[in-house]
Amino acid sequence: MVALTNYVNLTINQKLAGAATDFFTMDPVGVFYMQVAASAQAPHPNAARLATNFILSVEGQTMLTRRGRIPSRPDVETNPPGVLKALHERNVMPIQLNAEQEKKADGIFKELIAGRPR
Repeated sequence: MVALTNYVNLTINQKLAGAATDFFTMDPVGVFYMQVAASAQAPHPNAARLATNFILSVEGQTMLTRRGRIPSRPDVETNPPGVLKALHERNVMPIQLNAEQEKKADGIFKELIAGRPR
């Protein structure tokens, strides 16, 4: 299987499920930084804070790696091991969008990929 994607975790998910696939990195590697947030009008804001604390903890990040996600903590190894090492051997280009840029990018995605107007 060959797929061109910037979401290495999707390929890792397939590999962990037993698919005959692997990934390789090309320069540059784009890394998108995302946020964790709770709605200001959440019915249980303290539960949202606890969930955020858990998902950012070593235990929470380790749980996510079992599903092929890349951990955001440097003290949690990827699954399979070595994914970050392979990415860091290339030119990493961090991409950080502000709220307006993220909203615009989401609209473009919906229009181009999902086939829905913005």
